[in-house]
Amino acid sequence: MGEVYRPLRQHGEKLAFLIDDAMGAAGPKPRALFHALTWVMALTALGFHLSVEKCQLLPGLTGIFLGVLLDAMRGMTFVPADKLSYFLQQAEQLQQTPQVTARQLAKVAGLLVSFRPAVPMAPPYATGLFKAMMGSQGWDADMLPSELQACHYRT
Repeated sequence: MGEVYRPLRQHGEKLAFLIDDAMGAAGPKPRALFHALTWVMALTALGFHLSVEKCQLLPGLTGIFLGVLLDAMRGMTFVPADKLSYFLQQAEQLQQTPQVTARQLAKVAGLLVSFRPAVPMAPPYATGLFKAMMGSQGWDADMLPSELQACHYRT
């Protein structure tokens, strides 16, 4: 995607991107609207299909980027409430399940890692989950208690 965005950057547009997620910054609202329209036209002309329901084309001081909420007014990032609620639900379900599979651990670990833009120390907490998955016999096989010991660590 770097080659796709290079001409926009050469024209002074400020943007950040990772794989299929992009965010731009512009001063006045009319300029931001112009940038958004330019991006949409350029990307569609190149054959990209934009998921309109996932796009925030109207400029604002908050927005979702890389799965976290950016707040330009406060200069902060947050894990969106719905994402945090889903994580807590999955973690609680994992704790209450008598037999755990690698797939269940991967789901919770992946959610933790996705918090990184807002919570830089989130990935280390997923390390134990990833270690436990290394010894599993398959995604849906019940894990042995000895394999799950890797999940336990002191904080």
